[in-house]
Amino acid sequence: MGAKNIARLFARLSVLFTAALTACGEAGGVAANAGACGLLAYDPQLVGLGPAGDYAKYLKSDAGLSVGQCPSSRAFRSNPSEGACAYAVCGPLQPSAIPIHTGLDGGSSCCFWVVGVCGI
Repeated sequence: MGAKNIARLFARLSVLFTAALTACGEAGGVAANAGACGLLAYDPQLVGLGPAGDYAKYLKSDAGLSVGQCPSSRAFRSNPSEGACAYAVCGPLQPSAIPIHTGLDGGSSCCFWVVGVCGI
C-alpha cells in the first residue's frame, strides 16, 4: 500500500470516527434515535451484538467483554491494518432507533450503526 493510499485511508477513518463520536455524544454512548447518528450519510450497516453476535470481528481483542455483554463504541476496533478492518460506530441504539424490518430489537440485541474501513 502506497503512502498516498495510507494517507487517504486514515483521513477517511478520521472523518468517520469524528462523526460517530460527535453524533453519539460519547458521554452516554447512546444515540437517541436513528437520525442522531452522523454515520447515516455513509450508508452504515446495522450490527446486532447479542448472544449470537460476531464479537471477534468487530471488537478489540482486549475489550474485556464476553458474549452477551453490550460494548461501548470505544470497544470496537479502531485501527485498520493489513488484512484487518476498523469500525466507526454509533450506538448502542435505543430500541426506537432500530428499523423494524431488520428483525433486531434493542431488548434482545445490542445494536450499532457501523461503517468499516479496511486495510489492504
